[in-house]
Order: sequence, then C-alpha cells, then structure tokens
Amino acid sequence: MVNDNIVERFDALGWHDSKLIGVSIRRRGEEEQVCLVTRFQAPTGEYLEPIEVVFSDAHYVHVDVDLVEKRYGSDHVSDAECHTALPDWFRSMAVKNRWGSLDGFLHFEFGFAVPGRIDIVAREFAVGPGTA
Repeated sequence: MVNDNIVERFDALGWHDSKLIGVSIRRRGEEEQVCLVTRFQAPTGEYLEPIEVVFSDAHYVHVDVDLVEKRYGSDHVSDAECHTALPDWFRSMAVKNRWGSLDGFLHFEFGFAVPGRIDIVAREFAVGPGTA
C-alpha cells in the first residue's frame, strides 16, 4: 500500500534529537505545502546541514510551540510519528469544512523536548534541497 511506504520512509528519517529550525507554509500552484527546516543527527552525533522536509497536498497544520522554550531545549524534536488513521478531531473539522474525501491523507505528528507540538495532515512528503 502507498501509505505504508510513506510511513516507512518517514519513520526511517531518525527524527529523535533532530533539530527543528524553521517552519513555513507556502502555495505551489494549487497545492498548499508545509515546510520544516530540520537538522538531522548523523550516526557520529554531529548535526548535518539544514535540510527541508516538505509536506505536500497539505490540508491542515497546527503549530503550538513556545519558541523561547524550544531554543532553551536546543530545538530538539523528541519524537515524530506518521499515522495512517486520521484523528477524530480532524475528521470532525473536515466534515464542517467540506474538504471531501480524506482517502490517502496522513497525520504527521511532532513532539519536542519542551512542551509543544506540530500536527500536519498531508498526502506526501519529500526531503532534500531539491524539494524547495
């Protein structure tokens, strides 16, 4: 199944202890995108150069992050998960907003070393300098 492949690719990125250094929203043609600029940690413990993770065909983003606390927490992402089942709160909101079918959408959820979270509902994501 296509969604299983996306979940596997997302989980393989090694989000734990990565650093979130930027969040943005943009439109490319008719498509909404959510972009996270992240520094992943190499096996040696060093942080790699910043790279963009772009969530495409995005329908929703919620960012609840205390930026001062994030900085004091060294910008660390404590965990990130990709869910094939959309949360009930999102399904309820989608019905009210008449978004139509939610088939193929995924819930990308991020937690931090300090209080805060980011939720993204999108169909796909891509990583790398070529995604910008």
